[in-house]
Amino acid sequence: MKRISMIVLALVLAISLVAVGCSEPTEEEVFLSFGTCAPGGTWYPVGAGMSVAIEDNTDLRVTAESTGCSLVNTRLVGRGELDFGITTGFVPFAAMAGTGAFEDDGPMPGIRCLIQIWGTAYHYVTTTGSGITELSAEALQGKRFGCAPVGDSGDVYTRTILEDVLGMDIDGDLAVFLNQDPIDNVDALADGVVDIIHINGSLLGTAGVIEAFARIGDAVLLPMPGDVFADFQALNPEVFLATVPAGNYGAGQTEALQVFVCAGSIIANIDYMDNATAYEVTRGIHEGLPGLAPIHPGIAEMTDDYIVLAAFAYHPGAIEYYEDVGIWPG
Repeated sequence: MKRISMIVLALVLAISLVAVGCSEPTEEEVFLSFGTCAPGGTWYPVGAGMSVAIEDNTDLRVTAESTGCSLVNTRLVGRGELDFGITTGFVPFAAMAGTGAFEDDGPMPGIRCLIQIWGTAYHYVTTTGSGITELSAEALQGKRFGCAPVGDSGDVYTRTILEDVLGMDIDGDLAVFLNQDPIDNVDALADGVVDIIHINGSLLGTAGVIEAFARIGDAVLLPMPGDVFADFQALNPEVFLATVPAGNYGAGQTEALQVFVCAGSIIANIDYMDNATAYEVTRGIHEGLPGLAPIHPGIAEMTDDYIVLAAFAYHPGAIEYYEDVGIWPG
């Protein structure tokens, strides 16, 4: 039922966007593109909802676009091919420095935060029949792995865990490593095509994990081992551990366990988005937050104190808005 509700809500929001897009444009209207993620991911319905909130609270017109998530959104914002987008964790830092996945792109120093969003939790789901009981090289040897799409932070983080922490050769040590959307990963696990899957989402509830537990009777959510996390955090200091309460994903999840989390953000580029537009986008999202709460529980984490605490620079237009409403900490 939760998946159906999310799908229905996303369709309603999409229809709203189409209806707005069909209205007669005026000279004052500004049209913006907003990078979210693939259908089935947490950011897809949230991005659609935020687009509607911006349109309801400002004169801007926004199209929420389905993308390959963090890396793709950040790259396109850095190039000026998206006006703003959702990203997470290490991605904006790497883009600004032109390192890692952005080495070929070169530095994108104009990337700035508009608003910090709730933390993204990284889940690894398997089944009791897979024989996988922990995240270790021994347990994963010869297994079939369904991961996030290429360009998603979950793909980058998972490769770091497998290769740099566990010392595995993905091509040689795993039987299969698939990059695909969350819904496709759940289907693959349910159909026995893969043995373990990765899904990004909110600590308070991720559609793909909910779907996995609803469809797969022996689904198991794996905890992040402390020693693995310590080595992983040494490479990615922006991540932290958080506890998923028992029963968070239904009766099948009988124990509380820890997963790793990193904060997300909505970004723009000062080289392509002017201060006035950044001000209005930030205002539209902030003023719309109460109405967005039913879309996803992570919205509740976006308090006035939290949204201004991103670890990288904010867009001057966003800062101006936060100063006007009295929540900027500077």
